[in-house]
Amino acid sequence: MRLGNLKNLRIGRNLNQQDVADVLGMTRSAYSLIETGKREMDFYSLLKLADYFNTSTDYILGHTRDPRSISELKSLPPDYTEIDVIYDELSKITGVVKPVTKAQVNELLRFIRNYPSLFIGLGDNGDDGD
Repeated sequence: MRLGNLKNLRIGRNLNQQDVADVLGMTRSAYSLIETGKREMDFYSLLKLADYFNTSTDYILGHTRDPRSISELKSLPPDYTEIDVIYDELSKITGVVKPVTKAQVNELLRFIRNYPSLFIGLGDNGDDGD
């Protein structure tokens, strides 16, 4: 199983494969095999990476698109929705608090759902080495 979220976490923190391999106490080539799905990761390593990246094991495994840790998610109001997640992410990207209305976020979601092929591969430069 290819762990694309693992690569995204690594690149998002400007780390190379050796940096993460050092956290796990393994060689870069062994870590590369895990990241590309050619080798399975043991449970201990999965937990260690979730703690290191402050995210959930579900995010690393690709079971959720939300990179926040379980403790962060538990602190959210019960009515927090996917739209709120996107709203927050747009705020982080633009540096502006509440940059768009929820109606605009809904429109963006509709666009993404109608034209998913436009977004395939975004954020993936195809380089597995760093």
